[in-house]
Amino acid sequence: MQRLLLTGTILVSMLAVSSSMVVNGQHMTMDEAIINAGSKKAMSKMYEIMQSEDTVRLELDMLFKMETYMKMRENMEEMVLDETTTTSSTRKKRKAIKSEDYRWPDAKVPYYISPQFSPTERMEILSAIGDFHKYTCLRFVPAIAGDKNYIKFQDGDECSSYVGMQGGNQSINLAPICRMKGVILHEIAHAIGFQHEQTRPDRDDYVTIYKENIYSNLLHNFMKYSVMDVTDLNVPYDYTSLMHYSQYAFSRDEQNKLKTIVAKDSTFQDVMGKQDGFSYRDIELANKLYKCGENNCGAVTCAEGFLGSDCKCWCDSGDKYDLLKECDGSSVPMDRPMTCVDMETDCDYWANTQKLCTGKYEEYMTINCPYSCNTCPAITTPAPISASPGTSGCTDDNQYCGYWAEKGECERNPSYMIELCKKSCGACQVVQDNATCTDSSSFCETLVDFCDSPILMQELHMNCRKSCNLCTPPSNQPVNTVIPVSTVKVEATCYNMKPTNECNLYKSMCADSPLIRKMCALTCLAC
Repeated sequence: MQRLLLTGTILVSMLAVSSSMVVNGQHMTMDEAIINAGSKKAMSKMYEIMQSEDTVRLELDMLFKMETYMKMRENMEEMVLDETTTTSSTRKKRKAIKSEDYRWPDAKVPYYISPQFSPTERMEILSAIGDFHKYTCLRFVPAIAGDKNYIKFQDGDECSSYVGMQGGNQSINLAPICRMKGVILHEIAHAIGFQHEQTRPDRDDYVTIYKENIYSNLLHNFMKYSVMDVTDLNVPYDYTSLMHYSQYAFSRDEQNKLKTIVAKDSTFQDVMGKQDGFSYRDIELANKLYKCGENNCGAVTCAEGFLGSDCKCWCDSGDKYDLLKECDGSSVPMDRPMTCVDMETDCDYWANTQKLCTGKYEEYMTINCPYSCNTCPAITTPAPISASPGTSGCTDDNQYCGYWAEKGECERNPSYMIELCKKSCGACQVVQDNATCTDSSSFCETLVDFCDSPILMQELHMNCRKSCNLCTPPSNQPVNTVIPVSTVKVEATCYNMKPTNECNLYKSMCADSPLIRKMCALTCLAC
């Protein structure tokens, strides 16, 4: 049994472990989330192949250049004809031809996140990126002016991504419903070359497609990819793949339970399409696709599992919360948190070639290159944290807050932690009434129009509560509530030399770091 990926356009598939995603209080499969994310206009185009003169859409969210699609389509049709023959010459003709044209060189993926996203949405994106960093050798680095090829996370009225590196600026479109980690992982996976599981060339060995339950004009979404376009990485088919659609995908009558995909192993029937995170086979495939162990480990080979960039053999732990173990049977927690992301493009070079993680540049490297310098705390499965009695409004909104806080994440990632982990980070102060709700800067009145600006919102909501009309709690909230408060004043000439969203990540280091105070004067209120 084999798992396949498309190398001419490097289409690959992934696998995941969790229950279905919750969207607006409703449990949804991956394909349901993608469909429901679209606006009325977007939904009408979601089922169309032709999106523009040079862009094709397949399977709801996969975008291809027309030239690429036409080659794929020709090979798909040839494969259908070849399946009626069994000659050895035909089989030989169908051997994969490897191509790296659509892979990101050196496993480095420059990216840009639009300022339209809120701090929480940005952290969902970074958390998804962090999973790739944690489990693979892929490095997502902020794009700079010289980057010709990069991913742009942008607002949109749909969930979609081009498949593999296209050249130039390629978008990952995230409508509001898409801005959750599971869907973001799915779309990033497309961008690095992954395809949907149910269209693998060998899928008929694992699932049955009921064409009579699919509208005829949508059958193209179930065409199998040709082995002319794929190569075998010896990773089995995954019913539980993050890239697998559900049993009712494209059904002409889902309400009456007309299934379109039926698993030949019935134990997986209700699992397909319901995952929102990696599983072992996702990680194995990504590591093999980008040759994470091959380039650094010499003649090291693995009798089982896969070879990681650390030259160790990694196997399936069987634990969905701690996916990997060394193949000798010992469970080994990964050494970096899922939100550990380098902030500069050259971090890997500075850290591993120029050895700048210690010495004169240690402070800068610790701040900007935590992944490459391995200065991020370990993450294991923590116990949930709940609010203690008497701290109304001061709660943690993530079960891992307590552990992250213990490991220093309040200081390393304050923009995320202060918003979602107030209790564990000690970032709450009780406000008895509106009399104590004031502005901490005389400059607040001139910035009222920017209270909801994605760039200045965090600073203004903390320091200009009166001017931003944040003093009166909602009608369903008690007056005696808890909010984060800063008492440092800022002058009118304050500005950040680095992007504010980056400065927010290091805000807690303002007091001890002259460099941060200089580069992030507005965020540090140090003008």
